[in-house]
Amino acid sequence: MINKLIVAVVSLVVGVAAHAAPIVKLTPSSSTVIVGSSFTVDIEIDTVTDLYAWEMDIGFGPTSLVNVTGQAEGPFLGAPTSFFLPGTVDNVVGTITYIANSLVGAIPGVTGSGTLATLTFDALSVGLADFSFSRVLMLDSNLSDIFTDSQVDWIGGRIEIVSTPTTQVPVPPTLALLGLTLPMVWRLRRRRAG
Repeated sequence: MINKLIVAVVSLVVGVAAHAAPIVKLTPSSSTVIVGSSFTVDIEIDTVTDLYAWEMDIGFGPTSLVNVTGQAEGPFLGAPTSFFLPGTVDNVVGTITYIANSLVGAIPGVTGSGTLATLTFDALSVGLADFSFSRVLMLDSNLSDIFTDSQVDWIGGRIEIVSTPTTQVPVPPTLALLGLTLPMVWRLRRRRAG
C-alpha cells in the first residue's frame, strides 16, 4: 500500500514538472527597421490550454522612437466567435492599455500556440525601442485565471531603428578562397618554370 502511494505521489510530481509553462512573447523579439518605415510586432502565446479571454498592457519606448498606428486581432481566438478590444494608445507615455480579446458564448477555450494580436508602429527616429508586457490576465472557459505572472515566461522585444539600411558584404569562406587561389598559384609557377 505504501509503495502504491509513493508511486502515485512521484507520478503526480513528475506530471506537474513535465508540464511546460506557457510563453507570451513579442515576435520578432529583435529586428532592425529604417526610420520613416512601418513595422509590425505580433503578440504570441505558446503552449496554453483552454484560453477563453486575455487582457494586457504593452509598454514601448522611448516614445520619441516609435508611434502605434494600429492594433489588430490575431487568429488564435479568431473571429467570428470572438470580440477584440484594440485598447487605448498613448504615444506620449508609450503604452497600449486594456488591449483584450475574448471568445463569445458558451464554447470551450482554445488550446495550443498562436498569434493573439498584431501591433503596427511607425519608426520615428534612430535608437533602440524596448517593448514589454504588464498587467496580463488570461482566463479559461470557466473565467478562472489560467496562470499567474510567476508561472509564465514573458518575453518582450527590442527593435533597432537605423537611418539607412544595413547591408553586409558576404565574406567567402577561407577554404573556398584557398581553393580558388591554389590553381592560379600553380599556373604562375608553371609559367615561370617553363
